[in-house]
Amino acid sequence: NNFTQTLEPRLFYLYIPNENQSDLPRFDTGLYDFSFDSLFRENRFSGDDRLGDANQVTLAVTSHLINQENGKNYGNIRLGQIFYFRDRKT
Repeated sequence: NNFTQTLEPRLFYLYIPNENQSDLPRFDTGLYDFSFDSLFRENRFSGDDRLGDANQVTLAVTSHLINQENGKNYGNIRLGQIFYFRDRKT
C-alpha cells in the first residue's frame, strides 16, 4: 500500500482588550462545549451580548493518513493547546 502522511501546523493569535460589560444585560450568553474547533474561536462566549477579553496564542497540528491510490483518508490526529499571556477578566 502506498500512503501519504500529512503534517499541518496551525498558529492562531487572539487579542481582545478587556471592556467593562457589567451594565449590559445577559440574555443568551453561555460557554461553548469544548472541541478542537473551539481552540480557534474568536469569542469564548456564545450569544451576542458578551465579548470575552483575550491575549492568547493557540498552537495546533493535524496529521492525515491518505491512500495515494484512491485518496481515501484512513484517519487523522489533531492536537492543540492554548497558551494565555495573561489571565482573562471577563
